Amino acid sequence: MEVKKPVHVFTGKSYNEWECRLLAYLEIKEVAEVVEGTMPPTHADYYAKNRLARVIILSALDDAQVRMVFKVRDAPAMLSRLRKRYGNKSYMGEAYHFQALLNLRIGQNESARRQVLRQIQYAC
Repeated sequence: MEVKKPVHVFTGKSYNEWECRLLAYLEIKEVAEVVEGTMPPTHADYYAKNRLARVIILSALDDAQVRMVFKVRDAPAMLSRLRKRYGNKSYMGEAYHFQALLNLRIGQNESARRQVLRQIQYAC
């Protein structure tokens, strides 16, 4: 089965969504077991599948992310490094969290009660 549109390039935003698409693509290419760690390195096909998985991962990365992982020779380690850097941050993006922090500040002439009501309204 050939997919016409492979995984889009990861630019540092929406990591979890990108990883989901990447893993689905790796599954279609029959190399997901290497990245997920279910195929042992002693398996006869491991090195060929690892090379293919690395190529797929590198082709789905922006230049800044390629520089972070290009020396890593193991596809699972590449994905692990990306996950450590971007995985826990990308739920809604850094800009969203920064904006949420700015919205928490009380206004100059705002009463504490009005600020709390605004926060409740913002949360809903």
